[in-house]
Amino acid sequence: MKNCLVIGGEYRTFDSTYPGIVAFAKENDLDVYCHLWSNDKEEIENVKERLNPTGFSYDDHSLYKDSFLEIEEHIKTVNPKNKNQDKLWQNASMHYSRKKAFDLVPKDKYENVVFLRYDILINSPMSIHDYPQGVITEMTEAWGLISDVFAVMPYKYAKFFFLYEDFERLHSTPFEEEFVQFLRTDFKYPEQDIATHKDSRYCPHMILIRNFFLNQVPWGLFNFPTTLFRKRY
Repeated sequence: MKNCLVIGGEYRTFDSTYPGIVAFAKENDLDVYCHLWSNDKEEIENVKERLNPTGFSYDDHSLYKDSFLEIEEHIKTVNPKNKNQDKLWQNASMHYSRKKAFDLVPKDKYENVVFLRYDILINSPMSIHDYPQGVITEMTEAWGLISDVFAVMPYKYAKFFFLYEDFERLHSTPFEEEFVQFLRTDFKYPEQDIATHKDSRYCPHMILIRNFFLNQVPWGLFNFPTTLFRKRY
């Protein structure tokens, strides 16, 4: 079976990152499926021409923003936390886009799925030789937890990475005691940080770990030669 590449999100620094993404897809013989937040004709055509996607869709973000803000308001109402740095509506938008891209992938056609954002810079040639038994994410953006900007996973686990349909439910409910115990004993996460996430954060990395835990999805980190390329030139 073949493998595929799923890309979602905003255009951002794609003008700088696309050569590495194109080379990576070609080297690993990946069919490309992507969703783009844009109503800019040049951005849309650039993605289509450069990536030659097997499946592609795009949306005007301004038409969806109110829906994402409603999700944020509901979460903060039913599961209020202290003042925090997390932008729930933006995280919902991010998960929506990557799920839209994944929905373009035909069921059971691929053995493995690679996910990346448009602003991922691949710093050197990278062949995916030993495909993972679980979800493997890159390390540089993990910040002691897990990263969601680049990942390789078996198709059977991909639905737990592309979690938009469970986004609101997970953020609207407090941590399960079993999950807290996992963070404390198996993950060995500091007690103070556990308290911060329970009471003061809607962290996009923690929600991914929680979803994996609840669905018994194996996962790990690997030092892929990737960088989140934020600056636009």
